Amino acid sequence: MNTSQDRARSRGRNYAAKPVVAAAVLLALAAVPVPAVGQTMLDRLLNAATKKKATPPAAQAPVATGRPAGEGSVLASATLAQQAALDRLVVAPLQDPAIAGDRAAAAPLIRTLVATGACATNGAAWNALNRQRLEPKTYYGNWAEANVTPMFAMRYHDKRRCLDVARLGDWSKPARNALAFRARYVSEASGEAGTLLFVMQKDADGTWLLRELAQ
Repeated sequence: MNTSQDRARSRGRNYAAKPVVAAAVLLALAAVPVPAVGQTMLDRLLNAATKKKATPPAAQAPVATGRPAGEGSVLASATLAQQAALDRLVVAPLQDPAIAGDRAAAAPLIRTLVATGACATNGAAWNALNRQRLEPKTYYGNWAEANVTPMFAMRYHDKRRCLDVARLGDWSKPARNALAFRARYVSEASGEAGTLLFVMQKDADGTWLLRELAQ
């Protein structure tokens, strides 16, 4: 009898110990750290999601062009030889002293106008000169403005390069405070040509401004 009772008590102790052992196993498993591989995969997923939402740096930063802001590709590049040739044309001898005097006074504006006409790839290039116009005007760079951009309609000229300024002529004074002239442009590569008419007017403070721009 004593042996049977002892066995029963022993079984009872074993049954009571099983829940304690199971709980200890669960606690031990919970304490085991997540494998590094699992963490790496999670990091990769998070990084991938972050990269998809981020804006590429190249799309945020504009490419430097070395030109005034807002002009971008609306101006081609002039060679040193082209710049030197324009400088000579702006000071070439003139027979009329009144025209020569006004041309000398307006020389900075004349050079800017002629150079822009030689290097503008579309009409939007003229927007940068609005502070030097009698009446500011907005250009949009479309075909309707081809008459103020000789290069725009040229089919064979390399539009990364400025046109040559072949001649400045037809100088005249439409009024005492006005000066007009025509610039003739030629593409060295293709032989295509174009002209622009510039009419300038002297403001009350003596500043020369662009009054009219035409073909």
